[in-house]
Amino acid sequence: MNISSILRSRKDKNSILKLPSKDNTPERTIQSGEYVSLFIEAINIAHTRVGFDSFYGVVYGDVSISSEKLPQNKEKIFRSPEGLKKHDKNNPSNIIMGRSRVINSIPYDGGDIEIEIGIFSVRNSDLAGPYISMIEEMNIELGSISGFSSLSKLFDVVNGGVRLLLGTTGAVNLEVGISNTFSEPTASKFAIYGKSPDETSGRSITLSENFCLVDENYKEIKDVPYLVFSLESSSKRADWYKINGIKEAYEYLNKEIDTDEYDRIKYAEEKLYREIEKSRELFTSDAIRLKEMLQKKFDERRKVFSLQAQGEESIGPNLPELSSFPLFDK
Repeated sequence: MNISSILRSRKDKNSILKLPSKDNTPERTIQSGEYVSLFIEAINIAHTRVGFDSFYGVVYGDVSISSEKLPQNKEKIFRSPEGLKKHDKNNPSNIIMGRSRVINSIPYDGGDIEIEIGIFSVRNSDLAGPYISMIEEMNIELGSISGFSSLSKLFDVVNGGVRLLLGTTGAVNLEVGISNTFSEPTASKFAIYGKSPDETSGRSITLSENFCLVDENYKEIKDVPYLVFSLESSSKRADWYKINGIKEAYEYLNKEIDTDEYDRIKYAEEKLYREIEKSRELFTSDAIRLKEMLQKKFDERRKVFSLQAQGEESIGPNLPELSSFPLFDK
């Protein structure tokens, strides 16, 4: 099953709606040089096909976004929300509400953002749950890899797993999905709605404070499958200190400092700088600023601790928390 082809074929059956903001503030165009994130806001599986006594709901998609270090960057989405695991088709509570970040702070370099995304119901079986969990964990791991070669290999593995899972005839249904190109992407909320564009034309559909879609009369929409997501952007990456490659290298340096061996400490320090420079999760300008900030701090510590160590070079024990460095503070 070619998932991309199926999602693209849904353009006449499903609609993509831009939802109004709660306070009617003007929409803002996402700018080159900003970090872009995608959140799932709400899911509704209104029905499943005959024979699915229980199922797993899976959100699957690809987001193509040009980033500074990966011009053809493609981010993969694969999530099975807790509320849609082993879900009983007779349970009327199919709406999964609340925000969940599925793509985190990609350095956006301008151009189109292409999104293919859908909700799939996967028939419950002995192997379905563990297999879905395995793919989900590997997909999360994709976001923590900074090396392009390793990234490509794991991406291929996840792709293969998804094709095997979602390509099983009779065991998988696409509830709602679409493929869309955002030529001038805006920081907005969107709904992929299980009705054709003709059927939704002129309708006023909004996202309530309870994270579910409501109609013109503020009545909750239950009988139509939908997926609500939002695109958001910022000039700052608030959680930069959680970037795995950088975080692990900093912790490694802190550990090597305890050995009091110059060569090991110097190697760990250079390793940290390399991780910062090659990270695909920071703009080059931000990476350079972080590296210079750390170098300055380490040099200041060397002046103090080398004096205390009677001339032997040392950056001293107990480095400050990585989050304490004001990378984006003005």
